[in-house]
Amino acid sequence: GELEVSVFPWLGFRAHGLVLGNAEGFPGGPMLRAKTLSAHIKVLPLFSRELAFDTVELADANLELYVNQEGRTNWESLLSRAKAQESALEGSGGGHFRRFSVRGLAVSGGAARLKDEQHEQELALSELSLRTGRISGGESFPFTLECLLDWPRPGLSGRVQLSGKMDPDPAKARHPLIDTTVVAEVGAGFLPKAAPRAGLSAAVTWVDGKDLKLSDLRIK
Repeated sequence: GELEVSVFPWLGFRAHGLVLGNAEGFPGGPMLRAKTLSAHIKVLPLFSRELAFDTVELADANLELYVNQEGRTNWESLLSRAKAQESALEGSGGGHFRRFSVRGLAVSGGAARLKDEQHEQELALSELSLRTGRISGGESFPFTLECLLDWPRPGLSGRVQLSGKMDPDPAKARHPLIDTTVVAEVGAGFLPKAAPRAGLSAAVTWVDGKDLKLSDLRIK
């Protein structure tokens, strides 16, 4: 797609029509499409071998996530490459950066679909908005996710807000969520059409890197 570049005081770019291909062995079509991606790097810290991004913004993104029958995901290889590149940037060798940080990530107007062939489940998110705090190295960072949810099985739909902290440390990949809660207003297809939506709140834990566990569940 089209690419715009700026130089000072921020070295930045804005890409239009971003497309990220899917991992090998998964259904055809891209893993990610986005209308625009913009990122800016502070110029002066570069002379101190520091790579400091301003907020990275992604607009009108469409994300397709898959879990195959063996439990392998189409995002595993992407995370592995990202971690390897981060380690290279923060290496001590000549020409490498000694520090890497992002002021935050902002996603607006997004949509996402998760198809889990292993558990025969499918989940769709729309009107997705994601905001994070500062991301630096292996440090945990705050995030807030808001979206509309459509979960055909068991027939749930509604508006959801998830907030807490994410720990990107690979050693804690099996339990990456910290102090995370979900607040939702949901309805169910198996209830009468005139039934009011239920308010729900709970603490959220990501178990073994795959399953979400709700605790301290409250419904009103």
